[in-house]
Amino acid sequence: MMKFLLMMMFLIPICFMKNMFWMVQMVLFLLMFFFMNLTINLYYMSNMSYLISCDIMSYGLILLSIWICILMIMSSENLFKMNFYVNFFLLNIIFLLIMLFLT
Repeated sequence: MMKFLLMMMFLIPICFMKNMFWMVQMVLFLLMFFFMNLTINLYYMSNMSYLISCDIMSYGLILLSIWICILMIMSSENLFKMNFYVNFFLLNIIFLLIMLFLT
């Protein structure tokens, strides 16, 4: 789970780079792909400390959070075209995703 947290933390500098609006979305798609391919046994209480207590319910909710953040970026194309606080918007979405991932 640390690899997913670090992947989200390293998205923060990408938010402030020019012309990297869609790169954040692609990295979130990659994060979702890695998280879906995580081989864990969700039906037993094994590896609870290793996976930050990720059972089947929290696994689904984390996937839903990543999907919603991807859709929020996808629907904000108008912000990107008008250059209306794009960096701040991406930073808020990344912080939202980190907080939802850790709860």
